Amino acid sequence: MNLIEFAAPTAAAFPGMTVRELFTECVKANSAVLPFQAASGKFTGRASIRHILGEVCIPEAMI
Repeated sequence: MNLIEFAAPTAAAFPGMTVRELFTECVKANSAVLPFQAASGKFTGRASIRHILGEVCIPEAMI
């Protein structure tokens, strides 16, 4: 079994990307998470729909 068979190419989230752009790329990739690429070009983490919704849309009392 080769892991590359399961890998799916996705876009990367980057500084300045709008929430709409991030969500659109997630839908295209059928994934809730995208890798995050810093301005330096280094991959430094991930951007997830769940985290964004938790920070912006869902009241803290419900979390």
